[in-house]
Amino acid sequence: MDYSGGRFTFGVDSLGSLADHIASLTSGNSALLATSARTLKGNAPEIRQSRGGGGSGGGSNQPHISEEERGLIGFFGEAIAFEWLKHRFGRNRTVDDSCWRSAYREQVYGGAGDDSLGYDFTIQNGETRWYFEVKSTTKPAPLQVQSIELGPTEVRRAEGCKADRSERFRILYVTNALVPEKARIFMLPNPRSREGRTFFNDLTASHRFYFPLPT
Repeated sequence: MDYSGGRFTFGVDSLGSLADHIASLTSGNSALLATSARTLKGNAPEIRQSRGGGGSGGGSNQPHISEEERGLIGFFGEAIAFEWLKHRFGRNRTVDDSCWRSAYREQVYGGAGDDSLGYDFTIQNGETRWYFEVKSTTKPAPLQVQSIELGPTEVRRAEGCKADRSERFRILYVTNALVPEKARIFMLPNPRSREGRTFFNDLTASHRFYFPLPT
């Protein structure tokens, strides 16, 4: 699979060596690293209801790609998000490999990762525990309407943190993930929080959430 720094060959190249390359490319993306850690606010987009009950409009899903390719895009997103987290939060608190909790961490740092936690990264800030779930797209720029899908464990984690007090759940949405030097990152609210219910449109109480982004 091609990316801005070369080509990744499944079954030959390792994600561990790729992580260093992604970090190097991301380090030159000053606009991404300078992105504010403030949670985005906005009003949920209106979605036209199709006959099948779904919505129409732009989405962030990856059509016509294999599971291996989808997984690689997810790895790029998490590696980019990790560099951003270290840059934005690492000055006053510990942000190291122990913060990366998904199964991808095994490919980079070893040790056990766990995809059933409902989040990819966690950071302790004083008395507040932050949980970050990363979603990625190869699309280079925000669409008028984008969407993400949360799995059952992610929804449960969001529900458990909906009060947004001592435990806070956020979604880090990475665009242009295969071009780390031009990628962008957006911090989205917890879909189950009061703020999230305004920001997202969750059609038919599904686990697919539609939302706006600044262009």
